[in-house]
Amino acid sequence: MTRRARKKLRSKMNSISTDEVLSKAEVDSENIVRLKLTTRKGTRIESVPLKKLEKVANKTKLYWKLEDGWLMLYGIS
Repeated sequence: MTRRARKKLRSKMNSISTDEVLSKAEVDSENIVRLKLTTRKGTRIESVPLKKLEKVANKTKLYWKLEDGWLMLYGIS
């Protein structure tokens, strides 16, 4: 007896890269939270600006991006 191969369901939405979205959006310091990643016995985040993180997290569209050891959360309305 053999297993039947399942067909992969493809999303009907077109995938867009984060760079494309961010280039079209107005991004300023109010819409970005920067988190510094350090690697010492595993990668961890040293500190979190909680008030700003809560403010940005209330935006409707969120995008994460990793640049030069910084994990950045972009909140776009």
